[in-house]
Amino acid sequence: MTKENQTERKYNHYKKAANLGDIWKHYCLSEAVSWLAKNQSHHTSFNFLDTHAGGGLYTLGEKGEWLKSAQRLNQILPNKSNHFLSSLNTGLSEGTRYFGSWALAAKILTELGIEVSVKGYDIDPAVIRVARQNWSDLNESDVVNGTAEFVQGNGYDCDAFTSKGSGGSAEVFDLVFVDPPYSGGGDWSQVEEIGRQLIERGSPFLIWYPFFWATKPDHLTSRLGLPSYEMHWSKCGPKPSQNLKGCGVIAGGSVDNYFRSMPGKLGEFCNELGLEFSIRNSI
Repeated sequence: MTKENQTERKYNHYKKAANLGDIWKHYCLSEAVSWLAKNQSHHTSFNFLDTHAGGGLYTLGEKGEWLKSAQRLNQILPNKSNHFLSSLNTGLSEGTRYFGSWALAAKILTELGIEVSVKGYDIDPAVIRVARQNWSDLNESDVVNGTAEFVQGNGYDCDAFTSKGSGGSAEVFDLVFVDPPYSGGGDWSQVEEIGRQLIERGSPFLIWYPFFWATKPDHLTSRLGLPSYEMHWSKCGPKPSQNLKGCGVIAGGSVDNYFRSMPGKLGEFCNELGLEFSIRNSI
């Protein structure tokens, strides 16, 4: 195992909710969901797929990385208009509650008056139980409106990917969110394959990845033929290290066009946090 892969094994976003990686991921997700909801032809419903769903809601402790990311962001950007920042403010004001990916997407869509259908995968049965309970609680409190199906299994095996070709019976989603743990080298190749299939179908998608070193992000963006949008909080040294230096998001389908039009907005968000913004494979 390479030093870079050993580093990746140490990263677990489920245990590090609301850190800088989550902040960038969910800011980009909120922009994509909001834009799609306002620009798609069918405004009354929205199908959202989260390949690695997690529990959806996270209670933040008295200590943790979120103090340097989510709390800091909430303090310095209190008056900015964005669905993610609004959800962040609401969650922290209600007792350090943080909305994960599928919960954030469902909350935004509900606020826009759109009924949401969420499908989420996770290999851990305990996480699936938590996700189902969290959805029930959110639904009962009218934070979300719609339906959700949480499946114990690998999100890579979703029918949206396994049924190939235009004549297949693949499930259709308005947005596919791909956010694996990158616990080994296999995730990068799986993400590339999923990205290729979604591009062939013309499906809107977001792929999130951690940035330790340029090699794998360069390869992924080059093979998919798409740029990625990165937030950096640490610079690379002369050789790979064991520190997470940033993260990136790849946008595909119609979302790609939107992200290409808003580098200034993404850069401003990073700058407000005193962090660096960059575009990889800018084409």
